[in-house]
Amino acid sequence: MSNPRILVVEDEALVAQDLVATLQQLGYPTFPPALDGGQALDRLATGSGVDLVLMDISLQSETDGIDVAATLTQSFGVPVVFLTAHIDEDVLARARATSPYGILHKPFDTHAVRSAIEVALARHRAEAAARESAARFGATLQSMADGVIATDLAGSVTFVNPTAATLTGWSQAEALGKPLAEVFHVSLPSGEAADPLPALAKTAGARALMLTTKSGDLLPIEDNTAPITDDAGSLEGLVVVFREQRPGSHKAPADATPEWAPLVGIVESIGDPLLAIDPDWTLTYANARAASYFQTSREKLIGKNFWSLVPPAVRETHHADFYGALLNREQRHFEIENPLRGTTFDTRAYPFSDGLLVLFRDVTAEKAAAEQNAKIEKLESLGLLARGFAHDFNNLLTVLLGNLSLAKMRTHEGSTARNEIDTAKEATVKAQSLVQQLLTFAKGGAPIKSAVSVARAVSDSLQHHEKRPGITYDTTGIKTDIPALHADPAQLGRLLTNLIRNAEQAMQDDPTGGSLTITATHENGESPESAGTIILTVTDTGHGIPEDNLSQVFEPYFTTRAAENASGLGLTVCESITRAHGGSIKITPGETTGTTLTVRLPAAAAEGSTIKLPTPAPEPQAPKKRVLVLEDERLIRDLAAAQLVHAGFRVDVSSEGTEAIEIFRQAHASESPFDLLIFDLTIPGGLGGAPALKQIREIDQDVQAIVSSGYSDDPVMANPEEYSFTAVLPKPYDPAQLIDLAEKLVKNK
Repeated sequence: MSNPRILVVEDEALVAQDLVATLQQLGYPTFPPALDGGQALDRLATGSGVDLVLMDISLQSETDGIDVAATLTQSFGVPVVFLTAHIDEDVLARARATSPYGILHKPFDTHAVRSAIEVALARHRAEAAARESAARFGATLQSMADGVIATDLAGSVTFVNPTAATLTGWSQAEALGKPLAEVFHVSLPSGEAADPLPALAKTAGARALMLTTKSGDLLPIEDNTAPITDDAGSLEGLVVVFREQRPGSHKAPADATPEWAPLVGIVESIGDPLLAIDPDWTLTYANARAASYFQTSREKLIGKNFWSLVPPAVRETHHADFYGALLNREQRHFEIENPLRGTTFDTRAYPFSDGLLVLFRDVTAEKAAAEQNAKIEKLESLGLLARGFAHDFNNLLTVLLGNLSLAKMRTHEGSTARNEIDTAKEATVKAQSLVQQLLTFAKGGAPIKSAVSVARAVSDSLQHHEKRPGITYDTTGIKTDIPALHADPAQLGRLLTNLIRNAEQAMQDDPTGGSLTITATHENGESPESAGTIILTVTDTGHGIPEDNLSQVFEPYFTTRAAENASGLGLTVCESITRAHGGSIKITPGETTGTTLTVRLPAAAAEGSTIKLPTPAPEPQAPKKRVLVLEDERLIRDLAAAQLVHAGFRVDVSSEGTEAIEIFRQAHASESPFDLLIFDLTIPGGLGGAPALKQIREIDQDVQAIVSSGYSDDPVMANPEEYSFTAVLPKPYDPAQLIDLAEKLVKNK
């Protein structure tokens, strides 16, 4: 399916249009979005050729997205990926019941959209192929010239094909549920009774037997047995394949015919190690995969003691599991970890004949993936928590910073009150940093990048950092002639602060204090167009990191300093920041003591900042530029207006996007249009800043616009130009930042 066609079902028109644009950008053919379930069903009913549906769960109609998805899947067989901004347990349970092909969480990341689509389509194709294969396999079994009888683990018959029914005299209806020995009653040519399901090791190849039919007749046959496993490799039962013996033949030929050979080789082709063990723990059978795992031949494995093949730690831990299965004749299921190889096997031991049949499935990669998924779930859960309060908290911090700045302006130089105000402002900025650190860690907050001097960033971090007594801070290794970083200044500051603090904590037990060294160098890019990479290192002379902890240092909540009430988030934040910037971080322990953390980040191109502000004119223009502020929080709205008026602007305010559009329309038609817009992104219950500006651009393409939000991880904040904004002002902000940015933008108006 080279060009899968995708239908978006989303009742929010702007969200739907944005998602369709993203799909087109990724190269997927799309349809006009459906705004409700009825439109979606009509679209598929007309045979429009939809290959995949992206379905919003919370459709504002009589039937929500889950009900519509169930209908689409049952009636048309089209795979569905759900879209949601929030989902509770009850809704999640309903969604799972429809067997969706994925769930995409809003806001969408381009890579996440592509991944979800490709995984869903691949799974849909695989399922279709499996259904076709199952149908062909079933038809093949029914039409085979050989008799086929399948059993469950208890030895009860679960399938009989027509040939087997003819040879045994038992119809499928009569045989189902009967013990195999009753339906497939066999004996050796000598007349001795034969086990209908011999241990795999004790009978190599086919056997020459006599079958006693239901009517009592004797029929010479040749048979073979093989295990039946599920997709996970677990034993589900056994299959017996047999045929009437050819005249003059007493056993299956050594060179089996192509029709017979695949069934003879089923056991050998199992992709996981399979062993048969007798009551004395002697191996009586090993398949090819088992021989490969133990790095020997099957001939050398047969006859060995099982416990001689496994490490002593495995025997000590799991002897009771194997012995219990053998003694109690019951299935046992457990995991075996091989410390020598670093592997984990899902192990199933089945009573088989008078011994055990043991199947090992390598789940090492699955365990690693599960651990990674657990880490991601931790990040996502913290992301929901952080994002839930960060916006409101940042709004409050904006009010605090603004009013503290206004209070400072109203006090005279040298006043004691000024010192107290400065202290309060410093505490507020630190509170802002904590909120942003949590949000960055939890969501990998999209960086708002500009050109940042490495030397200046390190200097500022150390200047505002409370240094530890006795520690020597060496920054002479920072090259001054290297390019700037292309980074978010605030996030880079948090990265440096966390690296410095981590190094200090590693040296806290050093009576001499220790030494902390910071270096920065530049590495050229692979092409002339590339600005290259800045390599930043932070080295300490502390106690070092045990090798067992190296793989965990970047995991959330991992810490070796429990007595300090450490959060275990510092290095995780560093990893999130470097990943969000397209960089990497590596930790290298010293030969005896000390640790080096190496961060690689993209250098800035010669042009510098991604947001280009108009060049200031040498002469000021009109004394009062007109500004429209869109902000739903009254305190912030009033504060911003007061600050702008104090700076000489003429200000209008609005609490909702639709109202702001009308105010702008009226002003545009007058002799005093707006020179600048300052729009909040999120307006609960109303039209937000981005869609409001989109409509305003239809009225005036040239008006300057600032986006301001407490959601620093919103894609609009990272890429304002893509949403028609000129510049970005994250909350909380100091009034001086607001005024400075506003004045720069209106200079050339």
